[in-house]
Amino acid sequence: MRKARIALATLVGASLSLGGFASAAHADPAGNNGTIKVDTAVFDTDPNNEPHVACTFQIDFYGFDQGNLNAAVSFAVHPPTGNDIVIKNCRIVGGFNTGINVTQNNAVGNKQARTLCEQAVALVPGEVRAWNALALVGFNQVAASERSIEEGLPAVRAAIARALALGPDDATAHSLAGRTADVYDTDFVSAAAHYQRALALDPANSDVLYNTAVFLAGVGKVDAGVTVMRYLVAHDPASARVHYRLGDLLLRARDYDGAIAYERTALALSPQYNGAYNLISASLIAKGDGARALTEAQAESSETWRMISVAAAYYAVGRKADSDAALSALISKLGTEAPYNIAYIYAYRGEADKAFEWLDKAVQYKDGGLSEIIYESFFDKIRGDPRWLPFLRKIGRAPEQLAKVEFNVTLPQ
Repeated sequence: MRKARIALATLVGASLSLGGFASAAHADPAGNNGTIKVDTAVFDTDPNNEPHVACTFQIDFYGFDQGNLNAAVSFAVHPPTGNDIVIKNCRIVGGFNTGINVTQNNAVGNKQARTLCEQAVALVPGEVRAWNALALVGFNQVAASERSIEEGLPAVRAAIARALALGPDDATAHSLAGRTADVYDTDFVSAAAHYQRALALDPANSDVLYNTAVFLAGVGKVDAGVTVMRYLVAHDPASARVHYRLGDLLLRARDYDGAIAYERTALALSPQYNGAYNLISASLIAKGDGARALTEAQAESSETWRMISVAAAYYAVGRKADSDAALSALISKLGTEAPYNIAYIYAYRGEADKAFEWLDKAVQYKDGGLSEIIYESFFDKIRGDPRWLPFLRKIGRAPEQLAKVEFNVTLPQ
């Protein structure tokens, strides 16, 4: 029996009615020749309707014609008592036996997850976790230039502010506030305070530990960040996000083979994960294997990361004219969204003046990538430049400034 799943969400204490329309290429009439059912966990292939959802549910489509399916589904939620509805998670599942959620981080998934989470906060505006999910999707979209900083960052801040207003003791909301303070405000005091509060509230929370690991690496404690990420991989081995981030931090720690291995795992779990091929390519460049680096760069699914990665990889194989053209295209399309990345490509190419010009633009355009500057290997060629330390001091990330950041993590046993 052919079954498609279109939407997955989690509600607590609600019953559900469903209205929908589905169409297929050869349906008669107009595709409405199948059956749509609500299926509550544990999921099965029995086409019985299960409208009383007390946990995760999905919508199943049975008996429709073969072909490309399109469906518009609307939900009407009927709480048994008052408005006691709790949305625990947002997830879109598209196609057949594939899943996209807020942590798989690719362009299509991020767009769908954002839509679903916006619907969730409209439906249940008092639910903290829906606002947290909306903020996380916003972070992902801004980082991949799927949303501009000017439009996306205020939305992220607003979602976090709403989450904290609703749940001042919500650990995930505090960790997201810490991430914003670190990456976009260079406010390490506020960031550390939010992270310490989050860890005190929920020391085993994966979102909290994930953001904490990124913070540790950004303030110069890369090894500590790696330790936290290894803990998360051990406790959440099916998460593409944690494998991706561990690979990222291993690259920064100059463990290139380890970085490649974890990025491969991330891609096995989520084949279009934003930036994974880019990090494999960067690792191969560092290992001196430019030819393979170019192949991996060209496989990157994110247009933004592919443009960045290819510009560096062309240079690694000695094709400077192609690197010039790729860099020119990157500047034309993403000059205000990826100035930090443009800067490190110029640095890798040994063009220090251009690198510092674009670093100044990264400050001007509030590029969050600057939070990674102290461990980005593509800047190695200009670290001895007399302009390097003054620039780090200007953005608050010089060694003596980072040494003052007091923050440590004790992992749960």
